[in-house]
Amino acid sequence: MKNDRSITVNKVVWSVLKHWRSIVIVALVCGSVLMGMRFYQDYNAAVASANATPPASLSEIRDSFSANELREIEYVRKYQNIIDSADRYFANSILMQIPYDKVVKVTLQYQVVPEADIDVSTEALIAAYDNYVTSGEMSDAIVERLQGDIEAQYITEILSVPTNEIFTSQNGNAVIYNSSEVIDNIFTVSLIHYDRDKALDIADIIKDVLQDYSTKLDKSIGAHSMVFQTENIGVEADYLLFGKQNERVDAYDIVSGSYLGKLGNLTEQQTEVYNNWDDIDAGENLHEDVPEDSALTMPAVQPSLRMFGIGAVAGAFVMICFWMLAYMCTKKVRGEMDFDACNIYRLGEKQVESGRKRLFSKVDRCIKRLEYENERKYSEEQIVKLIYSNIYLKCKKKNISMLCVTSSAGVSFATEAWYMELKELLKTKGIMLKECENIAHFADALLEASEIKNILLVETEYHSEFDSMVEEVEVCKNNDIDILGGIMLHA
Repeated sequence: MKNDRSITVNKVVWSVLKHWRSIVIVALVCGSVLMGMRFYQDYNAAVASANATPPASLSEIRDSFSANELREIEYVRKYQNIIDSADRYFANSILMQIPYDKVVKVTLQYQVVPEADIDVSTEALIAAYDNYVTSGEMSDAIVERLQGDIEAQYITEILSVPTNEIFTSQNGNAVIYNSSEVIDNIFTVSLIHYDRDKALDIADIIKDVLQDYSTKLDKSIGAHSMVFQTENIGVEADYLLFGKQNERVDAYDIVSGSYLGKLGNLTEQQTEVYNNWDDIDAGENLHEDVPEDSALTMPAVQPSLRMFGIGAVAGAFVMICFWMLAYMCTKKVRGEMDFDACNIYRLGEKQVESGRKRLFSKVDRCIKRLEYENERKYSEEQIVKLIYSNIYLKCKKKNISMLCVTSSAGVSFATEAWYMELKELLKTKGIMLKECENIAHFADALLEASEIKNILLVETEYHSEFDSMVEEVEVCKNNDIDILGGIMLHA
């Protein structure tokens, strides 16, 4: 005889659903506990927050610094200003954008000659033009005529007034004479650029600007003539420019290193004040003063429905796992499949009332209807007659006139209406039913069963003991008692 019990997912699911009350209760308890714990934490945090001393404002923190601490912040601010200026310079400076090995250079040469009756030297006039170029005044005039957002200082640094050199043009090439050959009345202005077209545009503006300035000098110093001589343009490698650019980059690196070093030496509070210095000066980041006699208001603390949901889901999950494990490990009879495990013929199954009135019993009835929804529906009378027919046919085939009715859980069903009706129906066919206790545990019951020689098992789902039922089957087998079949009662 095989005793291997089978398990189906469908049976496990319905078994768990039948314990819905415990699942709901544990879910509500776990959800309430978790929500209460979170509420307790939030409430304590709110109380602590309400009683806490308000943090000092950044303005108060700055005022609390010593002179040395403020000086450290000022150093960092000064270095930051230098770096900001350098960043703007590198981004906008024409000089810093010129590749030192591809310098576009334009040189304009003029001859300056004072009028004969004017008591002013040529050197004074040339010095005036020199100052006009190098002082930045000419750059202002150039910027006014240029279209764009370029600033005058970026024009000034690409202009220069070469000394002791005279440029002439021979066959399109520039010729430089040595200083021993210098002519005293020559004035030269040069500009450098990275773009040839832009350089020529600025050169054209320089010509106009110098002409305007010449008219101005006629009135302020004395009449003179300024004659345009030559214009030369070319591309050269300027290592002096390379040196200037490197000097500026090196200086930037030094300042950046100093800035990062001093910034890293600031404390956390000094850094916070430094980052918000302008806002502090503007009156921002200041806490409102709280009157001393004002009562502290407790922040509103609400129960967390989210924590309740998490706790409820966790509790329900634990109980579902518990009842699944309980179903798989139970020693109770789990249904008609246990008849198959003991090789007992199924004579029928019957729904019976548990006898207990439970809260929300309508839910239990609804679950039962859903469990057997796909099975054919029979009335109570039809179910009893089907069981009666199966028993009668088996008894007729084996020529049996009396059956010993027993159960591993006792014969408490003997007084139930369905059993009384079944007993009367079989009696009309000459088949008598005799109720006996568990024949594996009661000697008198075993003796009666051995005399009758035929057994009818009636087991109740989740009430009868499976091991006890197996023992009954073994006792019947050892004593030559025939088991006609079994009826499964579903409570």
